[in-house]
Amino acid sequence: FIGQPIYRCESGGRTRVRHGSPPSMENLTELENMTVGAIGGLMEVTIMQSTNYWKNAKQQGLPFTMDPRITYRGYLSNCINFVSCTVWQFGSNGLMKKWMLGDSDRKLRPEEQLIAALSAGASSALLCGPLELIMIQQQRKGGSLFKAAQGITQEGITTWGRGFSMTAVREGLYTGGYLGVTPIIRTKLKEINPTWNEDFCRMLGSICGGLLPHAR
Repeated sequence: FIGQPIYRCESGGRTRVRHGSPPSMENLTELENMTVGAIGGLMEVTIMQSTNYWKNAKQQGLPFTMDPRITYRGYLSNCINFVSCTVWQFGSNGLMKKWMLGDSDRKLRPEEQLIAALSAGASSALLCGPLELIMIQQQRKGGSLFKAAQGITQEGITTWGRGFSMTAVREGLYTGGYLGVTPIIRTKLKEINPTWNEDFCRMLGSICGGLLPHAR
């Protein structure tokens, strides 16, 4: 272990010493999980906002435009949506993994990783469903976040739950891909090819895991 960094991870009152590799996702605290999710969500919205508008515009028969004043309508509500939902997904995924592990030092089985990720994604529909509804209304009609929310409420309180089941399916597949399939494939590739670079295995795992989120 000479020349290899040592990492100390504290979880549930236990201190683990690891040699040569950084802490895994299972050893991140709830706050660290949520921070990773918040940063990732904000970056994704900022980069993908225009493409999200074009997708919604195509579905609704709206004219194509590259005007950022239009394509970035609903940016704030979309930021709130993605950041809060990604925080939820990372946080609940981490909590479920720790619940599955309990006090044991074993690694999670692939099916456990996948179940945790799918559950975290599906449950996040409680947040992202209503927030996406606000964003879509802003993109269609303009106006502020609060005006869009008021308009939805005036249509009836049940309007907020519109599309919940399909949103849960979509987010379950999405999160199952990037928090479930990706680490499973990365780990398996490293086991089969121990000489392969860790980052290369991560990249291949991300590509494979990205096939499921593409259903968005």
